[in-house]
Amino acid sequence: MLTRKELRDRNGGRDPLVVTRPRTCTACGHVWEPPPSKGMCYVVAALAGVGWLVGMGLVVGAVWLLILAINGPGGEANTLGNRLKVAAVGLVGLALAGGSYSMVGKYLRLARAPGGI
Repeated sequence: MLTRKELRDRNGGRDPLVVTRPRTCTACGHVWEPPPSKGMCYVVAALAGVGWLVGMGLVVGAVWLLILAINGPGGEANTLGNRLKVAAVGLVGLALAGGSYSMVGKYLRLARAPGGI
């Protein structure tokens, strides 16, 4: 396994969050990552599911606030700038939900792969 220092050096000085620690071939020095275990795949899928829920919450909340702003009275808080801020939060939520959804699918496919991991 790569040590923490080697992993940091490999990633440009950053200490990344990794699911499985990369390995180094003793013969050629090639770095490779072993596939995660079935249990780790389910843990990552569950965490990504939480990210999907948070993202969908942001999207639903932003849509709800935009509907209220459109149908509500035009007061001081109901400005175009505030509507754009709410729309930006909705777009961030959409990106979070989309990325998390694809991650859930990927790790569930890995966990259910024929022949095991």
